[in-house]
Amino acid sequence: MSTPPVSFGGSRSDWVALLARLTDGFVRSIPDGGSPARAALPGAPADDPVPAIEGFARMSVAWGAWLREPSNPGAIRWAGREHDVARLLARGLRDATDPSGPAWWGPIRDRDQRIVEAAEIATALWLGGDRLRAALEALDPKALERCLDWLAGVDGKDLWPDNWVLFPVVPALVRRAAGRPIDVAAVDRALDWMVEHTVGDGWTSDGAGHALDLYSGWAIHWHLLWWAALDGARRPRLAADIRRRARAWLRFAASLVAEDGGFPRFGRSLGYRFAIAAPFAQAALLGIDPLPPGAARLIVGRIGRHGLAEDALDPATDWFRVGVAGERPEVVEGYVSAGASAWAAHAFVSLALPATDAFWAAAVPAGDATTAPPLVAAAAAGLLAARTTAGTTLHNARTGHPADIAEHDYAATYGKLAYRSAFPFDVPVEPGASAGSDDALTTIEATDGTIQRFAHRNESRAGSAGPGWIVSRYDLPTPRRTGVRTVVVLLGPLEVRIHAVRPGAEVRLRDGGPALGMDGPDEPATVLDEAGQVVRVAGDGRVVAIRALHGFDEVGSSAAGRGRMNLVHDRSVHPWAQEGRPSDRRRLLASAVVTALAPDRGGAADAAAALRSLAIEVDGGAGARLHVGAGFGALSAMVDVSERPPSRAVVGGRGVVGTGIRVVLAADDGSAFGGERIVAIEGVLRLTRPGIVAISRVGAGVEATVAGGIAIDPAWAGAGLDRVRVREGGGPFGERIPLRSAGVAPDAFIRSQARRLGARLVTIRFERR
Repeated sequence: MSTPPVSFGGSRSDWVALLARLTDGFVRSIPDGGSPARAALPGAPADDPVPAIEGFARMSVAWGAWLREPSNPGAIRWAGREHDVARLLARGLRDATDPSGPAWWGPIRDRDQRIVEAAEIATALWLGGDRLRAALEALDPKALERCLDWLAGVDGKDLWPDNWVLFPVVPALVRRAAGRPIDVAAVDRALDWMVEHTVGDGWTSDGAGHALDLYSGWAIHWHLLWWAALDGARRPRLAADIRRRARAWLRFAASLVAEDGGFPRFGRSLGYRFAIAAPFAQAALLGIDPLPPGAARLIVGRIGRHGLAEDALDPATDWFRVGVAGERPEVVEGYVSAGASAWAAHAFVSLALPATDAFWAAAVPAGDATTAPPLVAAAAAGLLAARTTAGTTLHNARTGHPADIAEHDYAATYGKLAYRSAFPFDVPVEPGASAGSDDALTTIEATDGTIQRFAHRNESRAGSAGPGWIVSRYDLPTPRRTGVRTVVVLLGPLEVRIHAVRPGAEVRLRDGGPALGMDGPDEPATVLDEAGQVVRVAGDGRVVAIRALHGFDEVGSSAAGRGRMNLVHDRSVHPWAQEGRPSDRRRLLASAVVTALAPDRGGAADAAAALRSLAIEVDGGAGARLHVGAGFGALSAMVDVSERPPSRAVVGGRGVVGTGIRVVLAADDGSAFGGERIVAIEGVLRLTRPGIVAISRVGAGVEATVAGGIAIDPAWAGAGLDRVRVREGGGPFGERIPLRSAGVAPDAFIRSQARRLGARLVTIRFERR
């Protein structure tokens, strides 16, 4: 049976139809005479019960959300078939938790996948409320008690030391609501452990190290917010902190969603399809949506549409495919089963809201309410979101995942310098294969005449991000470690990378541009300009180019290579700049990368012109001065990657004073400046203490992003800036607030706004009365 693709615009009726389609596909996979608890999901091995458990448990959250809203009918329909949601869910719950029945899921053991799914079942019980309990009672008066008995099996089990600590929380709270005793101290230990891994700006490490990824939203915030809703009154300060951090994450994550619904995939569990939509819907359900009216609905709809366009569902079975786009099980972790992909069903919590709720009913203001500033920095997390005509990019200064699984390479999914919505990266798909070299500085090791291995960054020693740059210090895993300090600055459309390399032995290095993935028969077009040290590849309406600026003496392009695949596309190629021979000397390397869309309309030529417009002047091994021409931003930058950066520099004709200045940016016309570890920019501003700053004259006012107090020189900004507005994360500016002194935002004010927003950096707009 084949179902034609569904037109999906993101309205409530579209989400209802999608839920009906998935439900129908799920029901069709139940064997004749079988139970929803043991559906034979497409592609699942017959001897493995886990996909069936995951598929039902994760869909149960969607069905519970449907039952929560009284205006939703009892049945949903697809392709002429009708499904009673309450009965379907109740029957599966009864059968899964009945030890005497053939569909029993079995006892919960240490580090058991059933621990994860218990949290799903508990969430469904809570969401489903009276309608679900009535359906259980009608099937079997003892079914609810058996469900609670089975959920109790999570107590005291050994857990993986990461977000798994949260999975027993909702099962405990649902049992408590039913009148059963629980270990409240165990709940608190789990909460406190997870909260201790908060790094700032709404991001939480998924265990040891600085393991930040999309899990921060769709797993960590997801469970913490359910706790706050169910039990937050017991610890109100913690609940308030959790809500504030979730709102900060949502503001930042909103800036990562491109207009086509794509987003930079990074981290693990990328096969969960449109799961990133779930935290936006959950926030609306819980009344903590931090975005402008209509924005969350627009974002959720775009993400869902993008997932369907990438063949998230098999039209023959109406069930999730295993992969990131289409059926590509090789590119996802081994634990992503035919049922695991249904984590995306969390997005259907939006259907627990009636059609009259503002989430569905609010009009989106003209100009697109989701439009965020082109640059949003999460300084504490070391992440920078950038929005261009080529989609969105997440620049990554610090994220990395400690090795915790034998032969599992996290470098590709956590260690790249950039992750992009329109240029998905390559991953190793065979044991021992390297992470490749797209969007990263890597060392090259030749293993024979045709194969090369690449030592690639994973974890970093330190890093930071500002509105237009990232700074990272890390080691490349060569036999004798190769220490690297990298600064990436964004100058107009260009990403300029400056690397200070301190090798422990002879190494040869390559700086790779993003992967250009393609499908179908066409091959990418490659243009090599050896004289200009530029190579660009184009195809499928996109172009990627790289220029060797300093230290690299070869440019070229490479396909994904043996043992690696692109996350989304059938094949890929990326341009690179590399050293021709190894060396053990300390040195500085530099390159510039540009991406563009629609090369058939001049994008390829524009990319090459942008690269040619960049001028670089290298300061020995300390750093470089950069300038990009008037057609591409008219910007200058100073970058220092030495051990002891200066306390004073001159950029854009202004003296800059600070404490170990690594980055300074300036517009040629003197209208904008930025940098980190800055105390003052002479004739422009002074900060209360050294820190990150970005400032620009905008219309009749001035916008500034800071971590502390700032005083603006009226000679540069003009007099009378006696009002200020605060940007709500990546969203609009708030109401006007009067200032005691014109052009001065006190340190206490900035710090209070940072606490309110849950972010290190605060963006304000100075205005006149």
